[in-house]
Amino acid sequence: MEDPIYTISAEEFLAFLENDARLRVDDFIKGAVEVAQEVHSGVKREDGHSSFLDTHTWPVAADVVRHYRSVNRNITSVEVASAILHDILEDNDRILDLYKTKSYGFEAYLNYRFGNRIYSIATELKIPSLDNYPGNSMNDRLLERFRQYSNMLLASEYDMKTIKLADRINNINWRLTALDIIQTDNWGDMARLVIHTDKLECNDTRFQPCTAYI
Repeated sequence: MEDPIYTISAEEFLAFLENDARLRVDDFIKGAVEVAQEVHSGVKREDGHSSFLDTHTWPVAADVVRHYRSVNRNITSVEVASAILHDILEDNDRILDLYKTKSYGFEAYLNYRFGNRIYSIATELKIPSLDNYPGNSMNDRLLERFRQYSNMLLASEYDMKTIKLADRINNINWRLTALDIIQTDNWGDMARLVIHTDKLECNDTRFQPCTAYI
């Protein structure tokens, strides 16, 4: 993958798609942008002031598109929308609040509006609850979740791997640049991010070595 983008607005992202990536911004992509803005609006990163959309959602989606273009791999609105919506199921409280009047629920809405392909990717990429994993302690459950999630990513298809790799690279690089304002107790999470990224890149020869980005 090329060097990642760190901050980009929604307007800049859409301009990038049209002018640099030469993709038509159709209603499908516009719809994904609208839903991402609705769910992630106002969400801040760990420093308490950086926009999640501008420093993560749009940069990750742009990095995925840049990667596809750099390896001459076909990319459609479905892949772009999948990248835009990759974290859409993570903010459960906000989703429940926004869609509490919809009896069918947000996941059903996501599947209905964007199709099973995007719904499946978003569902697979969602970090499962620790309640689903065995262990005598929190650390035991964290390690088991980490192991199973890593193995799932390694066995996943190209689209999902690419999105998750861009997601991990963004998180690592952003946190490294913000270490002066983020508490050191995030180092455990940083270590898991690095190992996830290492395993994804070093077990897939289609990607350049992860050390190029750390």
